Amino acid sequence: MKYSNCEILSSFNEDDQVSLSESYIELKPDNTFKFRATNLTLPIAVFLNLKRQKRKDHFVVNAINNLFKKNNYLQLVVHLQNSLISEKKFLSEIKNEKKYVVSIDEIANEEDVLVINDIISKVNKKLDLEEVSELFSTDFSSITTKYLK
Repeated sequence: MKYSNCEILSSFNEDDQVSLSESYIELKPDNTFKFRATNLTLPIAVFLNLKRQKRKDHFVVNAINNLFKKNNYLQLVVHLQNSLISEKKFLSEIKNEKKYVVSIDEIANEEDVLVINDIISKVNKKLDLEEVSELFSTDFSSITTKYLK
């Protein structure tokens, strides 16, 4: 069985195949043209793996950014405690949410839980649900925690 387009990959059987056709013409700044045409058929498992890897990359980048934010916040607190900055400066600086605030703005689905579980299984520290939520900016309240080890 073959499918053209791959909108809802999770509903396909991994033995199925998907066909992609892509063609375009690009005008380059030097007024030359670049033409590309592709007609490709691959097992759907390849696309499922690519989709999972893309989510994994997303969560790893989120985790790194959130660790930077947490570190920035702790440095700011230390500066305040050591009187290197005033409380007024602290309160002003902390308003910079992109630099200091970790937001929990994603709602996990079962696939996300499996991807995140794969990431945290490689960490040499046992993390509780709150730590995982903060690290990956993800709300797990709609998912049963049986998936998180």
